[in-house]
Amino acid sequence: MMLRTCLAALLVCGLIASDVRADPSTDWLQRMSESLENASYRGLVIREQPSRSDTFKVYHTVRDGVIRERLVRQEGDGFEIIRNGKQVHCVLPDKQAVLVEAWDGQGTLFSRLPDNIDSLLEAYRFDVVGEARVAGRQSVVIAIAPKDGLRFSRRLWLDAETGFPLKSERSDHEGTLVERIRFADIELGADLAENDLQSRYPLDDFRWYPVAEPTLREVKSTWHSAALPAGYRMESGQVEKLDKDASAVTHIVYTDGLSRVSVFIKSGKGKTGTSRGRVGNTHSFSTLKGDYRITAVGEVPPAAVEQIALSMQR
Repeated sequence: MMLRTCLAALLVCGLIASDVRADPSTDWLQRMSESLENASYRGLVIREQPSRSDTFKVYHTVRDGVIRERLVRQEGDGFEIIRNGKQVHCVLPDKQAVLVEAWDGQGTLFSRLPDNIDSLLEAYRFDVVGEARVAGRQSVVIAIAPKDGLRFSRRLWLDAETGFPLKSERSDHEGTLVERIRFADIELGADLAENDLQSRYPLDDFRWYPVAEPTLREVKSTWHSAALPAGYRMESGQVEKLDKDASAVTHIVYTDGLSRVSVFIKSGKGKTGTSRGRVGNTHSFSTLKGDYRITAVGEVPPAAVEQIALSMQR
């Protein structure tokens, strides 16, 4: 649940790799994964979508195995996201408030590679397609092409010296740009001061709000998708309740190692209709099946969430 409130639009989906025996892009993506594990850097990141653009100052380091990170929005309200290990603070200066959340395992800017990269070959093709300069550094360009229309196409620009990702683009099946995230300036190997990782605001004067975490109960789900897109598998399945009086919600997460779709199933008695929604890159589709409301949500094309939601069965 962490960062859905503040960072849904920042997330850059993880990268894939290919057969080690066949494609040099595997080596580049492995270098990228290793660079993300240990990198210290500061930089200016620009996130672009067709309808808006945001700029963030980013500070990131790893000390004694603990990730510390601070993102500062350069326009508008100037909100900050500060991570220290497994705790995240969302600083909202215009409201003089701090939301306190637990880290959910997803990266703020870059997601880790899947453990079994060969499993991605069922759904994607990828190749090294050229070179370019990004943020003043030479980079290698990797193209990622889905084998169906149920995922976004991607291009990655990896630093030629370290493998660090300097730029990422996502496009739909028609080639229309969905999202671009790029460093306009970056200092790799930066020696960050403590002030770089702390809020610039007087947080003692702010109100602190721990975000309610749902009560979780791991279950063997009685629901499954009868038409799951190729390469997807169930990553987790659990029952969630925000409080003791709330209705239970079954939450299933499907992933192909690069894309991820969440399915929420709850009582839908007395409700009717089908609905579609979009926030940034995230599409949703909701429908009724018997007495249950089924909603699928993910940073995937709308056809993917619709197919998964409609195919859910007990």
